[in-house]
Amino acid sequence: MVKKIDVLWLIEHVDRELDVACIVKAVLEQTSDIQMEIHNIYSDYERILTRYYPRVIVHPFFYYVKGSPAQENYVAEWPEVCHFNLAWEQIHYKAHLQAKAPSDDFSRDKVIHHAWGNFYRDYLVSSGVPEEHIFVNGQPTYQLYLPPYCSFYPDREQLAEKYNLDPNKTWVFIPENYRWAFATDWRLKFTAEQTENPQEVYDLRPFSLRSLETLLKWCNQTALDNPDMELIFRPRPANNTRQMVDFFNEKVGHQAPNLYIKKDETVREWSLASDVIFSSYSTSLIEAAVAGKPVYMVQPEPIPEMLYCSWYDLVESIRTLEDFESACRSAASRQSVVPPLGDWAHREMLANGDPILGLVKELTTLVQKRRNANPPQEKSWISILLRSVYKRVGFMLLQRNRKKNQATHEKDFVDPALIAGRVEAWKSHLF
Repeated sequence: MVKKIDVLWLIEHVDRELDVACIVKAVLEQTSDIQMEIHNIYSDYERILTRYYPRVIVHPFFYYVKGSPAQENYVAEWPEVCHFNLAWEQIHYKAHLQAKAPSDDFSRDKVIHHAWGNFYRDYLVSSGVPEEHIFVNGQPTYQLYLPPYCSFYPDREQLAEKYNLDPNKTWVFIPENYRWAFATDWRLKFTAEQTENPQEVYDLRPFSLRSLETLLKWCNQTALDNPDMELIFRPRPANNTRQMVDFFNEKVGHQAPNLYIKKDETVREWSLASDVIFSSYSTSLIEAAVAGKPVYMVQPEPIPEMLYCSWYDLVESIRTLEDFESACRSAASRQSVVPPLGDWAHREMLANGDPILGLVKELTTLVQKRRNANPPQEKSWISILLRSVYKRVGFMLLQRNRKKNQATHEKDFVDPALIAGRVEAWKSHLF
């Protein structure tokens, strides 16, 4: 039997999205009668369609409908419900400006888009989205680095015991984001076709591979030279850990005993516990800066124009192994102050109060509107039969996409029982 629910929240990347979803669900359950369910956007597709009829669907992204591995199926099933786009990627460099814009009538005119700040609102408006379909709120993930949320996460002593690290050493955290290093030919071609100079996109893969190799060598040499440090290198969510280890073994060789390549925990836990954070052009640097951590952008070679963002100018660049080691050595003695990058993030993306509670308020408003709206008309048996066939086709396509992504999205398929436990844990922490 299909159950009517208020909010269906779809997850793509667990580490990036799950805690915000669980907090929103916890607050809604403690303060209202709104029913919310959290599911993986790909692997839970059949379960969702056979169990629920939602009033509001919260999407992790929404660029277009036709041809999308997820949105096409959900919109076909529920065109009449409220579709809300969390838009987890909003700080775009040149190579993504066109690819990440809402590009069809449905995504522009039928979807409510969540904006971290006025800069993204302006981007959406320039892409044809009406202002009344834009909710300017803030970046909810950044709020997790601040009270009362940050004390929920394991501290340095707990992480040290769990992963056999020395809490008295200097902890150096490196969440890499060389996303183009292992990009498929299809992804490069798809992005290149949307730019004025396709060759600039094709050049991103060799640039990323060279830069990644150099960074791994810096990390390994620094670890060998400084046994009083612990270096934690974390592949980006869509880079497979085994693939990264194989790349390291091929390009670097023997791994220092105090260098760790791991995806355990999230960027958040390690950033909060570490003394210094290095990355490429990853927005992980912004998150760490919000928490008051010293941050550096590694640039073994100049960043191509296609990857440039203005916020890079707010971060000190590291261009040599000597500078890398020096920054690591000085990290433990630095006081915790919000760096210029953190000040910018607070001004641009945390200026409207707590964005997590902002999401709670907005979803409550959207649900109440849908509750007051006329219920959908009953479908004929012919349309039900046709929808049944479409569901099966959609399920097969999404399962194929899931299998394709399992190598890269290795942490993103989560047991519902674990989600329920996380929601209860947040309730205990906040209430």
